[in-house]
Amino acid sequence: MIRIILHTLAFPALLWLERHGGPRLYPARAALAWYAIGVPIMAIEAAVSGREWFKTLIQSLIIALFFLPAAYFSFRYSDGGRRGIWKPFLLFLLLSVISGFAAAAVLARAPEVRGKPS
Repeated sequence: MIRIILHTLAFPALLWLERHGGPRLYPARAALAWYAIGVPIMAIEAAVSGREWFKTLIQSLIIALFFLPAAYFSFRYSDGGRRGIWKPFLLFLLLSVISGFAAAAVLARAPEVRGKPS
């Protein structure tokens, strides 16, 4: 849960940096930067999760892919930081809820992969 909160808070941090003289990234690059910021957070979560850390990491990376369109459209809406931080962030949260339902619907139908019995 902490990983999700930290990764979500990276979005307004990127908007804040852009607004206060940081690098101005195109929406696609900004969304990929947001995804890349989350990779180390996901790796730490996977490392502390136990024996199946690789499966946990891959699962987190795949689930985060569902949220890239939400980040892209929110960065596109932000208009280079001129609209402030809160409106694009609230749009990101709304689109993330929709993306979460889409990820749950798709992954609920995914086949189960069974490893070797322990």
